[in-house]
Order: sequence, then structure tokens, then C-alpha cells
Amino acid sequence: CVGCVWFGFENVGDELHHFGWNTCSSCYDDCTKSRNKVILPSLGSDRIYVLDVTNEKGPKLHKVISINI
Repeated sequence: CVGCVWFGFENVGDELHHFGWNTCSSCYDDCTKSRNKVILPSLGSDRIYVLDVTNEKGPKLHKVISINI
């Protein structure tokens, strides 16, 4: 896989899905817009991960949203 980056998460068992994201998919040829966050819902828990991908080769965990029901 070209351009794939492995990223470790602290919650074992969370299976994440990215929904085919890319940085220019919503910019519509407007160079003033950018997508720098990826929303990754977990299929195995109530957690939603938000990654900051300003540096695409070095993503950082921005926040984890968890709803305890």
C-alpha cells in the first residue's frame, strides 16, 4: 500500500474505518481549503478517534471522543 502509515492506539480491540478519505476530496480545486483531520469511528466500541494529518507522513492523535452509555 503506497502512502500507508501505521498508527498505534491505546485501546486494544478498537477496529477503525477511514471511509476512503483523502486531503483534496472536498476542496473542489480551491487551494485555500484543506482537510487536516480524519474522523475514525471505532467498530468495536463507542470511541471516535480524530487524527490530525497536517503532516500526512506523521499523523498525530488530535482527540478521542467517547460516549459512555
